[in-house]
Amino acid sequence: MTDLPLRLMVAEITREKIFLRCRQEIPYQTYVETTMWKNLGNGGIRINQTVYVQKESQKGIMMGAGGTKIKAIGSDARQDIMELVDKTVHLFLHVKVDKNWKNNKRFYEEWGLDYNSMSTGKSKNKKSQSKKRR
Repeated sequence: MTDLPLRLMVAEITREKIFLRCRQEIPYQTYVETTMWKNLGNGGIRINQTVYVQKESQKGIMMGAGGTKIKAIGSDARQDIMELVDKTVHLFLHVKVDKNWKNNKRFYEEWGLDYNSMSTGKSKNKKSQSKKRR
């Protein structure tokens, strides 16, 4: 299948459902974090996920009237996750506004990326661009 840890795979499933349901309304800077994964005594799994958006208005779009959109996203994601893990899944989604989530090292480290080398790479690019302009 893949080396990607299951927690990240299910987060990406939810993220895919966000884009399919919200289309152009939500920018692609949305991040889904699996905050809890608990195996239940009945053989099922409880999964809590936080969906990070950058603006309060995006949270409203994500939630939908009376929470209908986030419920639909959760239902769609739950179906695909259940197929993946072959177990009953109880999925709970929470939407959080964090305008600076892209600057949080933890999100990069979760994917096995080195945040410091990424920010260093950006600095080098700026320096080389300024040298080219001279």
